[in-house]
Formats: sequence, C-alpha cells, structure tokens
Amino acid sequence: GVNAEVKDLGSIKPALESVRQHDARSWVYFQAQEKKEKYKLARSLDAHIALLFAALTQEDLDWALGLRDDFLLVIEIAKATRTPRNIAAIHAAGKLATEDAWHMSPLHMEFAGATCRPLYAQKIDIAVSNRPAGCVRQRNASRSYFP
Repeated sequence: GVNAEVKDLGSIKPALESVRQHDARSWVYFQAQEKKEKYKLARSLDAHIALLFAALTQEDLDWALGLRDDFLLVIEIAKATRTPRNIAAIHAAGKLATEDAWHMSPLHMEFAGATCRPLYAQKIDIAVSNRPAGCVRQRNASRSYFP
C-alpha cells in the first residue's frame, strides 16, 4: 500500500481525484496527520477513502476512536498515547497502530540502524523508519505477534 501525505488543505481534493481516477482506493491511504480539519475535509470529499489520523494526545485518540469510521484505517500514536491500553483500543476498533521508529531512539534519529523492535514488542502494526530493511528484519524476528 501507499501511505500518501498531503501537506496542505488545497492538495487534498486533487489527490483524492487522482486516487479515484486510477481506481487506487484499495492500495492508497492518506495521512491527515494530527489535523482534524484535514481529516474532515478528506472525509467530506470521499466517504470511502482510507485515512490515517495521528493521535498525539489522549483527547485526539478518543476523538478518532469515537468517529467509528470504517475507513479510518490507521491511527498513529506518539509517546503520550503509546500505552498497552491505547494500542489494544486501536486494535479492538479494527484499526492498525503506527508510530515513527525514531521515537524509540535516544537521539530521535536512526543513525546506526532501525529501531523498530521496541515498537513491535508493544504490538505496533506499522513502524515508520528511515531504515526499512532493518525494520523488516526486526519485524520478521518478532513473528510471535505477526501471523
């Protein structure tokens, strides 16, 4: 799948039109980041486009889960929302949990390699990394969680 990031409100409509034109709904999802206005605009333009929302606070997470939106597929969490209870709530809602792997590095960078293993240990589904090959190796070594 393609994780597409729209940088501003003006790019949402043309991006969604491109997905529809190329019949790509089944393999593209858009990041609304933590911006509720991006989420709301994208949803108003297309009720079935797959979206990601970043829940940086507990209030954000509660809002996202309260939407009961079947096409909000991925919820990004951060240090403040990365708890076993919240990850379980995301999964119970039928969503995937994601986080940037560099949050797990003391420098918030991945200079020496991927730092995905701690995220997989916490049952994060998608670890975002600048070192994807290392992240894949770590995911494969964490098969106790992944089917």
